[in-house]
Amino acid sequence: MKHTRLICALAILSMACTAQRYHAPAYRTPASDFESLNAKMSEEALNYEMEYDADDSASSPQYDAGTGSAMPPQVKTMMVYSGYLRLRVTRLLDAVDEIIRIVNERDGYIESLSGNVAIVRIPATDFDAVMEAFAQVGTQLERTVQAADVSAEYFDLSARLHVYEAAKERLLHLLETTKDIKERLYILQELKRISSQIETLQARLTTLKNLVDYYTITLELEPIVSPQISEAPPSPFAWIRHLKAHQTTLDEGGKSVSMTLPTQFVRFAKSKHFRAQTADTTMLRAGRTANDPQGTPSWWLCALHHDLSERGEILEAEGTAGVLHWHVYRNDAPQPRHWLVALYTQGRHLWVVEVFYPTTEAYEAHHESVLRALQTFQVTP
Repeated sequence: MKHTRLICALAILSMACTAQRYHAPAYRTPASDFESLNAKMSEEALNYEMEYDADDSASSPQYDAGTGSAMPPQVKTMMVYSGYLRLRVTRLLDAVDEIIRIVNERDGYIESLSGNVAIVRIPATDFDAVMEAFAQVGTQLERTVQAADVSAEYFDLSARLHVYEAAKERLLHLLETTKDIKERLYILQELKRISSQIETLQARLTTLKNLVDYYTITLELEPIVSPQISEAPPSPFAWIRHLKAHQTTLDEGGKSVSMTLPTQFVRFAKSKHFRAQTADTTMLRAGRTANDPQGTPSWWLCALHHDLSERGEILEAEGTAGVLHWHVYRNDAPQPRHWLVALYTQGRHLWVVEVFYPTTEAYEAHHESVLRALQTFQVTP
């Protein structure tokens, strides 16, 4: 259990400020032999998992086992709101101008503008009013809202950061007082690892804070008269026809997916979907559909490519990562964005992992770490 390791770390590192309920044994003098130091600073005790797991939260010393409460009542609830609007508009350019006006009026910014899709970030004030303002740009065809309570995640990450920072202080003190070369080398190794964990936690906390402080709203605009890119018929496969770079279209199977996420990504643990996001709105999501007709990932990628190329998507890269076969597509109108689609088949199920990169900068910043994460992709029966 992850939090069992946390408790162990608390006990070993004598952090009364974080775990006053536990009787933590103090370190012996620095003159203790190397074996004793090694036992007290064991990898098992310090190297606990950093990924938040809502189902495991009750075992943490930061949670009240008696009430089952995930947070102290005085801690402010932290919500991440995201919205999606599909609007029919008379003229695309006029609609974009109106969106820009609303964004500027509310001190927000446009994260990306590609084709007929705009993703905007608005300071968190009145979500309903913000959505209504954008809905007036055209005739509303579709509207969805997602609200995620990330209070527990934020509190859990903050508590872990406090543990590591206290551990770092303790190790720095030991480094100053011990003279044994082996002990000093061991402490330096631990300091390097703990500093890396601190950076990871700080990055995730920054991402969560950004997502809480700014609403993310995706606007898909459909002009009354829309030029056709191609006369080719749509894909015969419904999941491919409905697939969109900027929107979740596969709702099933998220709870069965596991993956080691890159540092900058924060997963919404309580969501029914497998969904993770960065502060620049790069979105990683995963779901499944029927493997019907039965095909391999390569076969399905060919079918997918036929449809996406007709939509104006440009195949930029392809490869494999673990069990996944992936394509990356680029769309240049009017602002480049990238979209990764990775596939894996397991019997009657076809698993689809998507990563939406809203800008070229986001693609360059995250793509390599995303590919490493894809290598850890697993599904449970």
